Amino acid sequence: MIIKPVETPAITPLELWDAQTELGPLWQLMTDKRFAPMLVTVLQQLHRGELATMSSAGRCLPAAPFEAVFLCGGGALDPAVSACLAGLAQPVFTAPNPLFSGVDGGLQYLASIGLNGWAMDVGQTQIKLGFGHHYQTFERDLAQLPLLLPQHTRTHDEDEDKFSHWVAEALAQRPADSPSSIALALPCEVNSGQKQAAQALGACSYFPAQADFSLLESIAQFAAGGIDTVYLFNDAQIAAVNAANDSRLATYRSVLVLTLGYAVGAAMLCR
Repeated sequence: MIIKPVETPAITPLELWDAQTELGPLWQLMTDKRFAPMLVTVLQQLHRGELATMSSAGRCLPAAPFEAVFLCGGGALDPAVSACLAGLAQPVFTAPNPLFSGVDGGLQYLASIGLNGWAMDVGQTQIKLGFGHHYQTFERDLAQLPLLLPQHTRTHDEDEDKFSHWVAEALAQRPADSPSSIALALPCEVNSGQKQAAQALGACSYFPAQADFSLLESIAQFAAGGIDTVYLFNDAQIAAVNAANDSRLATYRSVLVLTLGYAVGAAMLCR
């Protein structure tokens, strides 16, 4: 199996999930009624270069002035979020298929390189899988795959094998004659220059420390073959591919892509 991390020069993933707010880290506010107005404040600070995050050690991120916002993920359908984001100075566009925006981005990427394949977007709470106009979701069983935070003790084999088996079970739902290429998005940092290194994949709630690409090889093995090439993305990156193909955004040079789910994912699309 060939693993190809996809480089998209026009797309830059952003770390907003741990933005520092007066109420605590942004991700901890996802179910709080104050989340939507606080999200607006975070975006305004990002635009001005006044946003600090925990992962930046409290330093302000460089200003990221954006001309429009592309909203996707299950949280994009929350009326409270839509109402608050309407107060931004920039226009906000909701993805045509918000929950499957990453899947659509993956399918669009494969089509752009002349391939007909599947797309899988692994979120923190569910997997989204798609081919053509066929979409499926697979919910995360928190009893089998509990949310793991960085302070949890890492048990490499157990954490990664459970994750690999779950993803493989979803892939096994493909018909036997499915195309052998897949666009795969993971909810972690993807370091394309570190294919063989232990830090190839950043930490996430499935494996709370960095991992290498053997994790993906295990998935293919558990899925009983049928996959020859994996085109690998970060989850916000693949949603930004969907934004790049949205004709409504064609006239905007800089677009902030937001994925709202378990936490906030983000990427900047600059043309």
